[in-house]
Amino acid sequence: MAEAQLYAKVANKHRGRSSSALLEPLLAKGFPAHIAQKALVATGQKTTEDAVKWLHSHCNDPSLDDPIPQEYALYLCPTGRLHSRLQDFWKESKRQCGKNRAHEVFPHITLCDFFTCEDQKVELLYDILKRVGDSFSQSFPPSISLTLHASPSYLGFFIDDSQANVFKSFAAAFASEASALADCHVKPSLKQFHLTLAHRFYPHHQKTLEQLAKCINPGEPCQWVAALYSRDMRFVYYQTLRALFQYKPQNIDELMINAGDLIYVNPAQQSDVSEGWVIGTSHRTGCRGFLPENYTERAHEADTWVKHRHLLCETNITQLLPSLCHSKISCLVSGKYYRADLNFPSSLPRQKDSMKQFECDPPLSCCGIFQSRLIGKLDIILLQIPETLEKASKF
Repeated sequence: MAEAQLYAKVANKHRGRSSSALLEPLLAKGFPAHIAQKALVATGQKTTEDAVKWLHSHCNDPSLDDPIPQEYALYLCPTGRLHSRLQDFWKESKRQCGKNRAHEVFPHITLCDFFTCEDQKVELLYDILKRVGDSFSQSFPPSISLTLHASPSYLGFFIDDSQANVFKSFAAAFASEASALADCHVKPSLKQFHLTLAHRFYPHHQKTLEQLAKCINPGEPCQWVAALYSRDMRFVYYQTLRALFQYKPQNIDELMINAGDLIYVNPAQQSDVSEGWVIGTSHRTGCRGFLPENYTERAHEADTWVKHRHLLCETNITQLLPSLCHSKISCLVSGKYYRADLNFPSSLPRQKDSMKQFECDPPLSCCGIFQSRLIGKLDIILLQIPETLEKASKF
């Protein structure tokens, strides 16, 4: 009943044509526009080859023509050494204390929770993410302060309020534009921003988990990215299994699986299945059937998610470099910045003492930035010449 209502809700949605250059080769191969768009979205709109491979794998998918959209979420994710330390914690906590709810998803901070978007409008989300990110490029904090918090059922890092407010404003701006331009109902996260380490664990594991968490240095070098992920909304409440071995069907109602395949399984549908078997849907092919349970293991919920685009959340330092090409045109009038022409930055970074600190250092022009880069590259070349000559003399 719920599935029928879901289909009815989206069946009459208008299907526009994507402007993506990736779509044209698929249309030239004879794929219908809405199916080609579905393949591109399912593969993160990365390459035409990925979409073609997905279409060939799903040639027998009974839901291929269904208009069910994907669900999307915007996460703030750590990269670099901090991400590696968090992954080490995940692995060790699972070994010592068993699996908990946090293991289902990679380390992240939720900016905007899951929302639906029609396939032909997904590119608008990419454009909005970039545009909003550019507008906040001078506001993102250079680093994020994390404070460990523990309770009998939760363990995680919380973000400093002043820094969290910047990302909340960023998430609110993305949600506002996505709702208006892409016709999505997007809600920015209103909770205190946090990065979950462990959740819904046994109380007697709290001490062990805290000791492991204290081994993580939250000040480790890290770049944070705002990443857009999608998932298949039909299988949100299903379990995810991973095939350990290949299985070739012996009967028409059995599912063909390869080692590594991910399978969606609804626990509520297993009561009438013979012991030792499960019925599920293949993530790789979209086909449904029976398969031996001992050929599988539990996988993580996020293993089937698709990463689409990401934005590096760091201050744009190109406008913070010392000026090597001073302009004779003053852009500071009565303490306010005015863009003299298109060769100047659209805005200046914030300073503690308002605009006074810029009075002795006019804004760096675009030409100045280009010249600075050329000079920097020339310096590197000049420094390498003596070493090159020394090596050549040995021959």
